Parts: sequence; structure tokens; C-alpha cells
Amino acid sequence: MQTRQIISWLFAASFATGAAQAGVHTVQLTVDPAIVPDIVASENAGDFLLAYSSRGGVNGNWFNDGVLGPAESLHFRTLGRFDYATPHLAFKPGYGVLLSFEETTRPDSPFGFPVMGMWLKHLNASLSGPAPREVDIRRGLARPSAFEMDLLSDTRSGRCCTLLAYSHPWNGWLGLELMSGNGEALANRKDLQVDGSADLRVRNPAIAYQSDAGFFAVAYETRRDIRVRLVYPTLISASRAEFKWISGDYVVANKTQPARYESLVDGHPSIAYSAELRQFLVTWLDHTQSTGERRRVMARALTRGGLPSGSTFTVQSSCAVGSWTCLLTRPAASGAPQVFAFGGGFQLSFAAMPWNQLDRQWGVLGHRVNSSGSGFTISTRWLTPISDAEIGSLRTAYDPRSGIAAATWLATTRSVGDRITIENTSLLISDFLP
Repeated sequence: MQTRQIISWLFAASFATGAAQAGVHTVQLTVDPAIVPDIVASENAGDFLLAYSSRGGVNGNWFNDGVLGPAESLHFRTLGRFDYATPHLAFKPGYGVLLSFEETTRPDSPFGFPVMGMWLKHLNASLSGPAPREVDIRRGLARPSAFEMDLLSDTRSGRCCTLLAYSHPWNGWLGLELMSGNGEALANRKDLQVDGSADLRVRNPAIAYQSDAGFFAVAYETRRDIRVRLVYPTLISASRAEFKWISGDYVVANKTQPARYESLVDGHPSIAYSAELRQFLVTWLDHTQSTGERRRVMARALTRGGLPSGSTFTVQSSCAVGSWTCLLTRPAASGAPQVFAFGGGFQLSFAAMPWNQLDRQWGVLGHRVNSSGSGFTISTRWLTPISDAEIGSLRTAYDPRSGIAAATWLATTRSVGDRITIENTSLLISDFLP
């Protein structure tokens, strides 16, 4: 039997951006592949901070006016390794950036069993700051796979809070942590049991902030549906806040999944709020046929109070002129849709390739979703050129002050020989105009 060997190399790559087809921006990686990156707008208009992790720790790069700065360490490895770590960033005006990430000890560690820690660190303009603090989570899990989480701050500098939402793939609860702008705990952690679900697994939380009324909407999924829970932070004092909510979960949609694929949980919802349209938009992936391979990107609007409004609709089921069906990355997390609000509507982007292309080339599709009467109008264009690099771990951020958005993703090409498969992986970053 031939030995199959996988070698991961890290290459700098060039790519064009948006409609303007701007210059080349690459992230120079030196040791091992970046694990799912994240990106956030920062203090100055047009500035973004990119974070990504490796076995050595968590690293960051400033991305200022389309120029990528050198890599800096945001956190060195301590007890564990970062094989599955996913950093998350949130910008709080007037305070800086919060970084959250997990750390997993090896089974052969001095502790004798796998231990997971979840950490928060406050970063100032120089990307330095005090040592991270550990978030109080359940330790010593039987399955020490990474927590899935999202992090978001309210957009008003003088207001309350930053919210961390997290779930573990094999538990039926949604964890919430309420913090000040610099990462200090304001309220005790809440583990919220999912109500009314035949399947207790809760996954992939995503957060939006309703700036008009000052609450967070947390979208997440169970095996069979997409849900939203409203979280109202109430600031009691400078060091204390409370969680409040009016009701339980709102079911946004039931997922279409063939019976043979019921064990899949891969909707990967994303949510954003538009103060201009006074509504939320929730997006997710949905199966379209019994093979479980083809997917479509679905969406549904919510009222400014967080209630589902109107019917679900398909954002895009074709990738080009004609009727080519999108085949997204597998697993879907790699190219799942990302949504943010901007002038007049929403921008939604995801990684895809036309499934009936012989060369199976990939790109990032951008969809502008505007409100029109009782529905939406959707316009589509490729944000990146079609290439033979498989796109994964797509993350986007939008800066309303400059009107610029930024996207980051991993691009992987494979060269298969007689006895060896070589993987070439690059971490790319681009800015574009929605």
C-alpha cells in the first residue's frame, strides 16, 4: 500500500480586490498553517486588525489603508497548543480591541488529561496589553474539541458592554459572558439551556448589536433549526451588569437536511443589524438535495425587535451567468456566509465554486442585499478572481467611517503525485468597496 503523505507549505500569494482590482496583500506565515483568522475594524477609519493562531500562539497584523503591516505576537503559547484555536476580535470605541481564543493542553501534558481554557485579552493601539484572563468555562471535557464562539462590542463608546457567546459541539447550552470594554467581567457567566429542541446540540453562535435599543441578538443553530436569542445588558454600576431577556428563543427557520444527513450541523449562521433599515438579516447554509453536498445560501429578515419577519429567501443558488449551482467548501464552515450592514442594505459574502466546472475553480462571491418594498433586491459580483485555490475560513469586517470592507481567508492548492500530496496554503487579505 502506498504511503499518503500530506505536506503543508506556506506560500505568499497575490490576489486582486473588489471592483477596483487593487494591489497585492499577503500575510507571511513562517512555521505552520494559520488556524481560522478573524478581522475587525479598529480605532482609525480604514484600519483593520487581522488575528490568526498557530501552534506557537496568536499573531496579529495591522492592515492600514490597504497596506499590510508586519506580524506581531498577540499571545505566546503557554500550557497548551493551538491546533484548533480560533481567535475572535471585537472593537470597542474608546477602549481598543478585545481578543478571545481557546487553548488546549495535550493529552500527555503534566495534567494527565486534556484541559481547555478560554481566554480574553485587551489590546491597545500597539497590540500590547495586560496578560489575558481565563474565562470561567467547564474544564476537563471528555471531548476537548474547541469551543465555538463569537465576540462583539456595542458600538457606542460610553455604553455598556462587550458580549462573548460560546458553545461546545457536544453540549446543549449556550454560554454568555458580559464584559466591559477592556475585558473585565461585569456579570456572572450564563449557561442557557436550549428550549423546545429534540436535539440538544447547540453550535456556531453569531452576534449582532441593535444600536437603537441597546441589546444583542445571538443567532445559533441546533441540528434542525436556526434560532435567535435576545440579550439585554443592563449596567448596574461601573463594575457590574446584568443579563435580561423578555422571552426564549425565536426559531428563524427549520433547516432542510435529508434523513441520511441528520447528524450534520452545518448551517453556520451569520447576523447583522442595519439601523438605517431598522432590521436584522440572518443568513445560513442549507442543503438542497439528498447527497448532502450541494448547498444554498438562505436568509431571513428580523424586525428591529428581533422577531422573524417575512419568509426565508434564497440569496444565491448560482455562481455565474446561467444556472450553475454553487458547491461550497466541505465542511461548510470554511466558506460559510458572512454578513454586515452598510448604507442602504447588507453585504453578504461567501466562498463558492460552480460545481459543474471541469477545473473546479474558487472565488468569493459578494451579494448586495437591499430592501425593496416587502422584499429584497440582490445584486452579485465576484469579489476575488476565480482561481484554483480552495477558499476556506472566510471572515469579513466593515468600517462604516471609511466605507471600506476587508476580507481574509485561507487559500489552499493541492498537487497530487504518485506517492505524495503537497498542500500549499496561504493566508490572504483584501479590502474592497461593497
